[in-house]
Amino acid sequence: NALGPLDGDIKAEGRITSEIVEARAQGLLRMAGEADIGGSFDFALDRADLGWMRASSAPGERLPVQLTSRVGISGRQFKFETLAANVAGTSLRGKIDLDLAATPRVNGELDADTIDVAALFAGMAGLAPRADAAIWSAEPFTAGWLGGVSGRIAVTAAQARIGPLYNMKTL
Repeated sequence: NALGPLDGDIKAEGRITSEIVEARAQGLLRMAGEADIGGSFDFALDRADLGWMRASSAPGERLPVQLTSRVGISGRQFKFETLAANVAGTSLRGKIDLDLAATPRVNGELDADTIDVAALFAGMAGLAPRADAAIWSAEPFTAGWLGGVSGRIAVTAAQARIGPLYNMKTL
């Protein structure tokens, strides 16, 4: 739903529901041309399965995600403020700035309860996970999750796992 003049504030509300995602957004948009799109809205990803993002050898492997954030838009820039998420049981909080320029950039800060360092680095680098639960795969690298994206995301965690035998506190 959208209500308002095309040259002013448009009150917008939307919902998406499918087998793998359920999301909703509500807020104000301003559209004065492609470069002058702006506004802010509350976004909630109530349910999502992002297992398709994993380069996994296990068919049907799930990656459940929930997320809420206040989102600001200015042209091709998106600011996810007060971001709170749960990814496969791990709680995350922080903020992310996304710029969809010719070379996309992502910057931000995330604080996690626990992170699996080996899985995180392997996914970002494009290593496929091993079916036999070994830490690194012998398979060649792919483009990874972040392909041609540049930027910096500072991650802090109360606990970090590095493989099946090593745990660290306050990383």
